[in-house]
Amino acid sequence: MVDLKTSSGEQACAREPIHIPGSIQPHGYLVAVDTDTLTVDQLSRNWGELVSGDLSACLGRPLGLIFGEHVAARLIGNMEEKNRIASALREQVCGREFDIVQHRSGGSWIVELEPIEAGAEIDSVALIQRQGEAIARLQEAAVTSELCEEVARQMSALSGYDRVMVYRFHPDWHGEVIAECLRDDMEPFLGLHYPASDIPEQARRLYTRNWQRLIVTADYEPVPLVPALNPRTSQPLDLTNSALRSVSPVHCAYLRNMGVSGSMSVSLLCEGRLWGLIACHHRTPRRLPFAVRLNCEMIGRVASALLAAIEKTDAHRARLSAKAAREGFLDRLAEHLDFAQALTEKAPEFLELLSANGAVLQVNGVRRTMGEPLPTPVVDACFEWLHRQESEDLVFTDQLGVEVPAAASHATRVSGLLAVPLTETGADWLVWFRPEHAQTVHWAGNPNKDLSDLSLPIQPRKSFALWTQHVTGRSAPWTDFDRLAAQEIRAAVNASIRKRTERLLQINSELEQKNVDLNSFAFIASHDLREPLRGIRNSIEFFVEDHGGAIPEEGHERLALAARTAERMHDMIEGLLHYTRVGRAELSARPVEMNKVLKRAMENAQSQWSGQNVRVEIAPDLPTARCNPVMMAEVFTNLLTNAVKYNRREEKTVEIFARQGPPGKVVFCVRDNGIGIPPRHLKDIFTIFRRLHPRDAFGGGVGVGLAIVKAVIERHGGAVEVESVPNEGTTFNLILES
Repeated sequence: MVDLKTSSGEQACAREPIHIPGSIQPHGYLVAVDTDTLTVDQLSRNWGELVSGDLSACLGRPLGLIFGEHVAARLIGNMEEKNRIASALREQVCGREFDIVQHRSGGSWIVELEPIEAGAEIDSVALIQRQGEAIARLQEAAVTSELCEEVARQMSALSGYDRVMVYRFHPDWHGEVIAECLRDDMEPFLGLHYPASDIPEQARRLYTRNWQRLIVTADYEPVPLVPALNPRTSQPLDLTNSALRSVSPVHCAYLRNMGVSGSMSVSLLCEGRLWGLIACHHRTPRRLPFAVRLNCEMIGRVASALLAAIEKTDAHRARLSAKAAREGFLDRLAEHLDFAQALTEKAPEFLELLSANGAVLQVNGVRRTMGEPLPTPVVDACFEWLHRQESEDLVFTDQLGVEVPAAASHATRVSGLLAVPLTETGADWLVWFRPEHAQTVHWAGNPNKDLSDLSLPIQPRKSFALWTQHVTGRSAPWTDFDRLAAQEIRAAVNASIRKRTERLLQINSELEQKNVDLNSFAFIASHDLREPLRGIRNSIEFFVEDHGGAIPEEGHERLALAARTAERMHDMIEGLLHYTRVGRAELSARPVEMNKVLKRAMENAQSQWSGQNVRVEIAPDLPTARCNPVMMAEVFTNLLTNAVKYNRREEKTVEIFARQGPPGKVVFCVRDNGIGIPPRHLKDIFTIFRRLHPRDAFGGGVGVGLAIVKAVIERHGGAVEVESVPNEGTTFNLILES
């Protein structure tokens, strides 16, 4: 939730070897036994209180000489039957009654004894009954908050501690008190947060292995083990699973700073992961009998199972609801061939799937924005950051301003980002944005430790006074469900892209075949129609020659019209035949000197300029280009004749020059001072048979020339661009491979 600076003291605390303290708490006794020889390797120093003798005399001795043969036999029986934790025994040792617990630790068997205080006998039947009632109450809870409140009440009644809290860990491992049961004269801690450093990582790891931990008093003096190192391994004894294990002096100081003397913690695990703690505090020393602690542990185990069940049920319900909404949306999306357009049209529903306020879809360099728009520089910076990531799955952050500084000044609108790449190259992305989720967090004291007291090398916090922090610049966190939803949407979008690509490929294939068929038909039709039209035209001429005197004037006009119509149809068919030949002719491109091509084009065009004032300026050093020289000569011939034909000026000028194009390309420019082309007609001028003027204006024509220009250039893998200003002139830019 909150970023806190980690001090060197906190780092040292996180490295403290709390599992091998070399000592125990003084309310019990410990014996470490060699599992092979069943002889004593180590003892807690206070064992001397029981034997009133030299501890060294006990070391290396058989188990029976230390505990007595009867107790030793029972311990050995449990050793053989149990691998880790044995059931507790209640036996007399050295004239005193003890609760005895044993467990394995490497090659040692650790035996721990806790004396039973006089008058502290427990009614086992009443305790079991009390436990059953507590569990029944826990099972009635339907939601997490109800369960945690009931856990605090039942644990308080069972243990008798002044304060019992249910402490839940957040994803960053800082904790929050979410339920509490306490004495009326105590200050409530409900709702307070504690930094992750208060319970460092190695302590949390122990909580996953030990369900309970008891500290009778924070002011105890640790009892060392004798000898300090195990004589067989020369290593400290691992007390990870020891109930008597001495705790970190830092933690004891931490409790004293809170005004706590006795404490007990019971773990809450959810599917093997530390979910939280049941933390019990007492202002005075408090020793809880072993049987009661077992009942408290059972409360924790049952609560953990119920927590897991509730959270799994809630998660399953939320997952089903989200899945239904997601699948419904994706089904509707799949109905559209243009998925990008569909996402834009359904933006509110799309954004709601991930509780986002904005999104950007980038495909083939084209971006579509949904929801609340962001400044272009911010979006550009986000994509630059994404391109630097190496994830093939997804990228997410709830602190975008930290990762992308350009977004920091827009935190209220965008503080979270989740993105999924649509391609392996990382060029295409689907990105969701979330706004700032400002919060006020109440901490139990300033979470940054006060390191002013240097009396301890590792120091706990000293103040727990209310400390308020306003958290800004962060969005609501992206959950596992959000990430799963993003991945599923990515899969659906990619499927839509593939479907659209396959459909376009199919359409292109069909169009290519239709174009081939149409070209073939046009070629055959135009070729076969030339002869009948020539016959019609000749028949009219012969009829007029033979019978002209007998034909009235009106008949002459009609026959002349028929002849002109046949001639025009013949010209159109010739143009169509020529156009289809361009598409069918084999293209053999090679490096060609363009000045030689233009010399031929000029010879072809000049025959049509007789009697006109035409000035053509051709740059003398035109670059070469890869092309078919015959086809290119026809292109320039058409452009030259059009430049002169569509020109009302006394002096008609045409300039032909070249300029550098994109890498590997050259641009040849043909500029005239003719009538120009209105902008609204620029898209139509390359359409075959499309004329912009009356049939007989500017010397007539059938509208094939520019269509041939475009077809030839595109067959060369090039392009034609047009710049024109009405009444001033037109420039055709021919882009070819250099």
